[in-house]
Amino acid sequence: MILTTQAKRKTSSADDSLIPLINVVFLMLIFFMVAGHIEPSDGVNVSPPVSLSASDITAEPLKIVVGKEGQVFIASVLISDGELTQQVLAYSSLMAEGQQASVIVKADAELAIEQLQRVFKDIKAAGIERLSLITSQTQV
Repeated sequence: MILTTQAKRKTSSADDSLIPLINVVFLMLIFFMVAGHIEPSDGVNVSPPVSLSASDITAEPLKIVVGKEGQVFIASVLISDGELTQQVLAYSSLMAEGQQASVIVKADAELAIEQLQRVFKDIKAAGIERLSLITSQTQV
């Protein structure tokens, strides 16, 4: 048996310095996958009108999206003209007793006011008392 006093030195390669980098990248990938929040799309691209007030909605209301041409979407599904009142009635019937149903409307800024009033009229016909319109804040 031969014992040497010299310690063997390991030769390092360029790949050895990449392993910690790969570990960090995978940890970041996992973090962003877990922490990220992906929101479903609206069904139509809408740019809301500008508002001067800033109030937040705390409850989980029914979200209705109205496109530039007057098309109405609920949960990214196109709703026909006569169907809106029935859909809102079905939503309000799911509310617990004593809980008030609320609806938020996200309408395009270029939508004609007559078409928006028609949507509001259909929502009011369903008996909804709490209605909010999503707007964007003014750029000062």
